[in-house]
Amino acid sequence: MFLRQKTNVALSTENKDAYVHTDLEALNEKLAFLQVTQEDLARVRDVSSLMEPYLEQIAKRQYDIIEKFPNLNKIIVEHSHRERLERTFVDYFRRLFLADVAGSVFWQERKRIGRVHSRIHVNADWYIGSYMRLFEYLIPAVVNQWHGKPKELAETLLACLKIVFLDMQVIMEAYEEEELQAGYIEHISNVLELVLGIEDILPTKNAIEQVASDSENISAATEQLSASVREVADYAVKAAEHGDRVMRDAQAGGEVARTALEGIVALRQTFDQLQYQSTAVVSAAERISSVLELIQEIAEQTHVLSLNAGIEAARAGEHGRGFQVIASEVRALANQTRDSIQETMDVIQNVQDAARTMNQVTQTVSLELVDKVGTAQQAMGVIESIVSEIHHIVEYMGNIAASAEEQAAATEDIASRVVDIMDGVTDVKQRIDALGQDMYRTGVQVNDLRNAMVERVANAHHDRMLLRIAKTDHLLWKWWLYNYMMGYHPMEEEQLKDHHQCRLGKWYDAAKGHSRFAANPLFQRLDQPHQRVHQLASEIYHALQQDIRSDVSMKMRDLEEASQEVVRLLDALYEELERQ
Repeated sequence: MFLRQKTNVALSTENKDAYVHTDLEALNEKLAFLQVTQEDLARVRDVSSLMEPYLEQIAKRQYDIIEKFPNLNKIIVEHSHRERLERTFVDYFRRLFLADVAGSVFWQERKRIGRVHSRIHVNADWYIGSYMRLFEYLIPAVVNQWHGKPKELAETLLACLKIVFLDMQVIMEAYEEEELQAGYIEHISNVLELVLGIEDILPTKNAIEQVASDSENISAATEQLSASVREVADYAVKAAEHGDRVMRDAQAGGEVARTALEGIVALRQTFDQLQYQSTAVVSAAERISSVLELIQEIAEQTHVLSLNAGIEAARAGEHGRGFQVIASEVRALANQTRDSIQETMDVIQNVQDAARTMNQVTQTVSLELVDKVGTAQQAMGVIESIVSEIHHIVEYMGNIAASAEEQAAATEDIASRVVDIMDGVTDVKQRIDALGQDMYRTGVQVNDLRNAMVERVANAHHDRMLLRIAKTDHLLWKWWLYNYMMGYHPMEEEQLKDHHQCRLGKWYDAAKGHSRFAANPLFQRLDQPHQRVHQLASEIYHALQQDIRSDVSMKMRDLEEASQEVVRLLDALYEELERQ
């Protein structure tokens, strides 16, 4: 019976052609689901004139209640004022009861109102609760109007509920779209910031380029070192070979010197013997001289005797004539003997003089030979030492040659490995460059998607969203600079030096007149580091044009510090907005 009763009072139609149709497909589904008919719209329009006298009362009661809730009242104060909102409230429900659902302008306006309420952080439950103010007047007025006609009363209330629920659906869809869109922007911003956060590509690229340059220098130095070591090894081998020859020559010279020394010693002995013999000759000559002197004396006496004999023979006359002849012969023989002895003595004297001279010479030569033998013996000691040192030097040169050969082989191996390393560094450099370009393209694509969504809220007064967008744009702007430095992204100086032209700068200038930010100390401190970032970026641009790399590195560090201060202030502002 209960089911039968429910079926009897149910108000619906099986004629689908009676449902309201519009040019908006999504709205048609809602109208069909709620089973909104043209008759329903007509009944709602009938209620419009009935509700007109109550609209201002409904609006006043609505905002009287809102003022009792501080968080809701704060939103009103920050974004508008009560009189304006009351007029908007009256106009909103007046349009609702006109039930012009076929017009796209009507529904676009409803969705716009829903998005605005979402952006100013009026939660959906508070917004839907506002319909209660309408029901407080609508239901009593409709019941009073059709109290004697229950069917018409029910159909009228049902028609009003259909249009109210349809309005709620559109508003809630706008809320969801706005929140979803804000969520998309948040997520895309997070993804983009993750890409932007990979700032190690530039220092890594610079580092690998420096490594590549150093590798080329090392390779060239290694090749030069290898050639030098090879040349040293060749010279060491030649020096060792030459040392062998020098040692052999020194040893042969030592043998010659030893033979000469032995000859000198033997010569000295010969001279000693010669001196002895010359001394013997002098002694023999002296003895011969003594004998000759004796013979000479005898000859003199014989001569005297022959003279005396001649005298005596003369005295004897004829008898002494034969003796006189003998005496003359004896005298002649004595004279001859004396002359021969004198000649012999002269010869002997010459022999003695020559022997004495030879003795003196041999003695002098013998003494000199003694001195020279001592010198030669010292020279032999020196030669033996030299030969020994040359032998050690030859050994050292052999070791040096062997070490040089090993070093030459090692440096050639090092040179080969350095070439391999340089090839690897070149490959890494190319991969890092390719990675940097891929990251750049990924960032561009993500940013294009983000910009497409940001355009939809370009004129929104959603402070948190705009602040979030401004932060990401600042990081993106800095990332463009990094990519310009890597040669991936084109930039002009005008994009760098004017801090009013970037999106953050435009947001800041626009927000200066916003009472919510103007007096905020965090907001006021934001301009200085932001201006500093652009100033440093312009200086970096000029340094790059002049290829002053040292200035670029220093200024990049300063720019990063200023940028971090900008981000810190933006994050602090965002957190402050969330707390509110």
